[in-house]
Amino acid sequence: MLIRVDLNWTIEVIVGLFVSAVILTAVTLSYIKLKHIKIKSLFYLRLSFFFSALYFLFEAIADLFLNLFLASLYNSLFPLVVLSFLIGVTYSKKESIYSVSLILICSFVPVYVIVAFLPDTFEILVVSGLNYQKIISNELFDLLIFVFYAITAVLGYYWAFLIWRNTPFLYRKEASLLVLTLIIVFPFAILLYLFTLLHPTFIILSDITFATGWYIIIYAITKEPKLLYILPFTVYRISVKDIEGSPLFDHDWSESNINEKVFTGFTNAVQLMSEEVMQIGGLLDINLQEGILIVYNSKFITVGLVASKSSKLLRDCVRNFTHDFEEQFEYLLKTSNKDMKKYEPAYNLIDRHFSNFPYRIISDKHHPLLLSVKNSKIPLQIDDKYRDIFKDNEEIEKIKAELIRFPISSHDDFLELYEELKDEKEVDFEKEDEE
Repeated sequence: MLIRVDLNWTIEVIVGLFVSAVILTAVTLSYIKLKHIKIKSLFYLRLSFFFSALYFLFEAIADLFLNLFLASLYNSLFPLVVLSFLIGVTYSKKESIYSVSLILICSFVPVYVIVAFLPDTFEILVVSGLNYQKIISNELFDLLIFVFYAITAVLGYYWAFLIWRNTPFLYRKEASLLVLTLIIVFPFAILLYLFTLLHPTFIILSDITFATGWYIIIYAITKEPKLLYILPFTVYRISVKDIEGSPLFDHDWSESNINEKVFTGFTNAVQLMSEEVMQIGGLLDINLQEGILIVYNSKFITVGLVASKSSKLLRDCVRNFTHDFEEQFEYLLKTSNKDMKKYEPAYNLIDRHFSNFPYRIISDKHHPLLLSVKNSKIPLQIDDKYRDIFKDNEEIEKIKAELIRFPISSHDDFLELYEELKDEKEVDFEKEDEE
């Protein structure tokens, strides 16, 4: 015998399913695009978005089957949305999950969950004027939900303000998008939720607005994940010297008035003063007046990194960078080659190990490193060479733009490398033909 189940298909159910699908899609795309980036704060924020998607999904299913137990269950997910968002924000500020806000919210969650499962918290109501049924909560539970909304909003305001105040010029566009979402979209969504006290159908607009806010935040962070590393600390400079104290490589994230030879001399002096502390493979943190110097001493080189403060992440980055530097330039180091131009490819290691940290060296749109291709003067002969290599005009413009913006690159270097690779490829083809 078949049991017939009447499904309560309403506009709210459809909107809930749609909102859940949008958020899950955004989270999935974010994971795929940034799967190579390991940022703990991003993990917790994604978790918050995922719980949010589940919240909207089970809300829709509860209304679809008019099931009061599912209503209690999906509302119990909301604290997880808030807690994971709080942990993500806290970690992006200080590389720690612990905060006073976390303790307060955790102490509040048991009360919320208990009330959610009380028998009279939810009831099925016929919506006046629209003649369909939906599940609504009582005024006490509405107040508890509003408290969570308010906590999330205040937390978001504070985070947005800190990001906006500290964001370097290069990332202002994405930061502005993030900040405007947190201070405009979410408050509007909360206001719409309060209007549900007047009529329950306002939940539709509230859900859509919240989903829009989550989507914009995911988009901004996915487009520029460095936003999550603006607050914990500032990375200023890294320098590499050989065992004799000669500079091999130097890289700036921020404007610095310290000459690279002076900076290398300082690391030399530090190493000499701490030989008893720094043995082979030693790692040392040295407090400066306005920051810290992390020095790592290995077999062939000593690496010094200046940052606003130390952290386990930075120390791991320095250690891994040092090992890869020695591996990549082992022959040059063993032959005591001191030509800094030979070590310029180490910029690839910077991108590999320090890609999360934002550049602060560009302060405005007129900075030389931001010159556009249209405003730059490229010799006609070189431009013709590019057009012989690449057939797509858009691709040519992108390549020229990247070469101009990259501090150490030049058109000649690029073309020379292309010719070398081309010759190697032709030799390989000749060998294959002979075989």
